[in-house]
Amino acid sequence: MGYNAVLATDDTFTPVEMWQRVGLERVSITNKFFPDRVVVSKESGDGKSVNELLLPMTSAVYDSNHIVYLLRVLPLQTGFETTIPIFNSAAGSVTMQRIAVEGQETVVTPAGTFNAWKVVYGNTGSQTTFWISSDRHRYPVKITVSPTGENVYLLASISNSKKSGPVKFADQSISVTLPSGWILLNSGNASFDDTHISTEQWRRINFSDPELETSSNFTIIRYPVARDPQLWVSETVDTLIKMNTSPGGYTYYDVRPGSIENIQTASGHKGARFVVERSSDGGTNDIVSYTYVIAIEDIVVRAYLRTAREDFDRFKPAFDSIIDSIRLR
Repeated sequence: MGYNAVLATDDTFTPVEMWQRVGLERVSITNKFFPDRVVVSKESGDGKSVNELLLPMTSAVYDSNHIVYLLRVLPLQTGFETTIPIFNSAAGSVTMQRIAVEGQETVVTPAGTFNAWKVVYGNTGSQTTFWISSDRHRYPVKITVSPTGENVYLLASISNSKKSGPVKFADQSISVTLPSGWILLNSGNASFDDTHISTEQWRRINFSDPELETSSNFTIIRYPVARDPQLWVSETVDTLIKMNTSPGGYTYYDVRPGSIENIQTASGHKGARFVVERSSDGGTNDIVSYTYVIAIEDIVVRAYLRTAREDFDRFKPAFDSIIDSIRLR
């Protein structure tokens, strides 16, 4: 989970400054652009580093995190092609990258169906394809990453982030309400290995707080048989803990002593919750995973809130309220 933002000039759209937050580990990167150099600052739990790169910039240089914004303002049309200088802070260098329109296609996404320009970005062997809607909004509706195109991203929803009021989601299995300002990121089938159900019976809903300081999701599983909800809850909690502490699981996965407790939601659903101190690298990430399992006779919901340890107490009440809003059917 992470996000980036680019401050650009209004006349040439060249970047002035780029901010990027990476994951929940509070790693942040800032690139400041000057006529002859780029100053890269990186902050993490290990401290702050500043690297000033003198670059032979004879023309406007664009940040690699700037691409999707840049494509939305270019005069895309059949036959359009150009090359632009791109700065990559990880490599510390500027390379010329090709942008070419390959035509128009109809793209079906969870947010709707769009007529879009198919735009290939990058040089041979390292290309990303964007589909930018041909209407005045210029939405990025689909993205595939080379070389195989296996990573496919579709526009999940369109909303006004300044809109006030709670955010609601509902389908045939669940309804849930997120606090005002929270973001429904996407939803779709999950891909867990469970031999007695099919993938079509899985549904994942990803969401986050307004500043993307949490990584949260529900996984909803509809089973073909009905059972006592409390049995579903107990077995699922045991399975989650065993799965994550077994070989191949997390190097550091510690259930907080005394945190496992049975609960009943405001709508009367049986459930349990527990808190995990979690990391994949021996503990340096300091991630807390707050887990709920709730169930009815044939539906089990696994709900996760992941955030930095120092932020957990701040987000816990909001997550508890989200759980209380759940209605299963």
